[in-house]
Amino acid sequence: MRILLLGIGNSPIRSKFVSNHCENFTDDIKGHEILTFGYNEGVDIKIEIGADFREVLMQLPRGWQPDCCILWEAEWNLLPAGTESAPFPTFALISDWDYDIHFARCYVGSVDCTIALSDFEKEALSALGAHRVEVFHHVGAMKEFFAAPPKRTGERKYDILYTSFIDDNAHPDRSGWILKLCGISGKYRVLVAPHLPGYKDYIALLRDSKLVLSHHRYGSMSGRVLEAGSQGAVVIDTGTDIRNYFAPDEEYIPVTADNFQAQVERYLNNTAGLQAMSDKFYKKVTENFESRNRLGKLIEFVSDRLKHVSRPKKRPAGIKEAENIIARGPVYYYAFFRTSQGPFIVNAGSRLLLMSIEEFKKAAGMGQSPGDRTNLVVAETAYGSLYNPEEFLEVGIKACIDTLQETIRSCPAYVMAYFNLGLLYYRSHDYHNAMKIFKIALELFKDKDSDLDVWCLHNRDYDLFNTFLRKPLNASLLLLCRGEEEKAVRDIRNLYQAFILYLISMIEEKNRRIYPALDALRQAAGLYPESGLILTDAAGKQALLGAGKEGLDLYRKAIGLCPLTPDLRLDYIKLLYLYGMDNEIAAEIKKLLAIAGPVTQFKWTKAAVRKLLESFTRFNVGPVYSFDPGRENILNGWLETLFSFYSNGPYNHELVRRIVEILCELGRTDKAFLIMEDYAGRLKGKSLSHEEVSANRSIYDYLRERSCGQARFFNEKLCLIENKLQSGQAGK
Repeated sequence: MRILLLGIGNSPIRSKFVSNHCENFTDDIKGHEILTFGYNEGVDIKIEIGADFREVLMQLPRGWQPDCCILWEAEWNLLPAGTESAPFPTFALISDWDYDIHFARCYVGSVDCTIALSDFEKEALSALGAHRVEVFHHVGAMKEFFAAPPKRTGERKYDILYTSFIDDNAHPDRSGWILKLCGISGKYRVLVAPHLPGYKDYIALLRDSKLVLSHHRYGSMSGRVLEAGSQGAVVIDTGTDIRNYFAPDEEYIPVTADNFQAQVERYLNNTAGLQAMSDKFYKKVTENFESRNRLGKLIEFVSDRLKHVSRPKKRPAGIKEAENIIARGPVYYYAFFRTSQGPFIVNAGSRLLLMSIEEFKKAAGMGQSPGDRTNLVVAETAYGSLYNPEEFLEVGIKACIDTLQETIRSCPAYVMAYFNLGLLYYRSHDYHNAMKIFKIALELFKDKDSDLDVWCLHNRDYDLFNTFLRKPLNASLLLLCRGEEEKAVRDIRNLYQAFILYLISMIEEKNRRIYPALDALRQAAGLYPESGLILTDAAGKQALLGAGKEGLDLYRKAIGLCPLTPDLRLDYIKLLYLYGMDNEIAAEIKKLLAIAGPVTQFKWTKAAVRKLLESFTRFNVGPVYSFDPGRENILNGWLETLFSFYSNGPYNHELVRRIVEILCELGRTDKAFLIMEDYAGRLKGKSLSHEEVSANRSIYDYLRERSCGQARFFNEKLCLIENKLQSGQAGK
């Protein structure tokens, strides 16, 4: 069979994930003719960024007509314009489709057949609009890296290995499994490591591990299963798709959240049984899942499907051209973030962003759609902020603001124009206008009749947007494509509102208004309770402002959502110390150290815990010693923060009350009087509401009660001391 293959040529990625890229072994495939095309040096047919698929056809050898085109890992590459009009069937291999649903939707609609890893992904890609979806696991392990022979399991350094990057917000499911590994790290030698710089380093770790954890967010079988098996390591798998290829409890260890520890102990405590499983698993992987073997099987699979693949009917040229212009804008935009940042897959630099801008300009000129104009601004902002930030803030941003303001005037119900205008103001530090626009946007997002463009471009150049919204927005778009429109739209409205409220909280804090900042976070948490980012910020502010139980509860919830964020746990431990909850401190430190041990990137936390415990002076002195510098350090740190709000911001009776409370708790009642005196002076001549008058009176009464109580205490102690001194003199 003659195959035209989309490749990556000499991309540095090719040597980082060796088994994932078939160009590393296509020369060994016999009985087929394979020509590669793409954008980098090293492919057979090199095309320019933005080239039409016809340019690929024009460079084919004379008389060489492909039977099909295979688009390998298409979601990490750039499909040429006009791919949908290829004169032969096109097959796209897609796995990480859920990172940008808009992008994947464009791609699966452009090819004749999409090849997915599992039945779940088949159903999802069909919902995105794929013409036909087939399931085939094309990934393998290369024989050059096989352990020959593998080390005996009993001779391996690590009991369990898991390699992955850690991100509680983007991959909370991974964090849950890592937490389970940490939970048994006191009994077993567990290593949780990030992706290693070299593939050989990764293979070396696999060779020295008895068990390797494999987890895929949708239960599909990961390529790591095969890489581990090729080194004689036994896989612990959390999914269901692996059962289609390997026998559970014979060739791999299946686990659920409930039986994880029991399964691990069962096999690690059975050396002979584990070795037998390792031998069987290694044999099957090396015989049936060598990378060349899988590629050959894939070609057979595609060949068999050729007669079943029907090509969509061509559409009228005028309509097709208009639709292509609109579609290419998002394709170039998302392709930039997927392929051209960091170690490039498509060596395009900024060109893809510039091309997306040109496509959006054409689209906006054709129909003056508010969505096209807003998308144009999103793309221009991304280019400006990434490549010319100073010039963009001085010059380019004004044109973007003008475009959005004109869009709002002509389409006042189009909510995404308000959101992006507010975000532009926020990112350019114009917080006054940002607040004004955000408040309007909030009301529009609440209004079910407002024009919500769910497919508006995501602000992928903005890290906070990615951290906060990227994952849940894509999940909602998938829900929408599956037909659950009402829930999806409601969720999207809530997500944008929560993000706006989070930004409003940050503006309020910059304006030294800490209580309105906390109130905005509370509202955001109500709309998006699964956000660890919101709860983490809210917990810190609640603690600062003295909401004891509520602050503790928020910390616990935040840790539940972000279990692998050591700084969050350290702050929680400080709060427990402040409230004298020593038993809980011991339990929390134990949990934190359990994470610090096996997770290589958290090794620093051991020193942080030691330093923290040294500051907890109550643990280091006798019960008679009432002075607690550790506790006072925490309170003084809070005071410093609160004073900055008081000194630089508008007066607030709640803030003054909190400062007075802490000063009194520290025994610095004289300072509390000075603050109250200063605050009363600020109020002179101001018209106060009944509520404010009552609140101020409450602060006065509190201060009076504390000072009177302190006076009584001092008098009692003076009398006691005087009596003791007199008794001592009488004894002489």
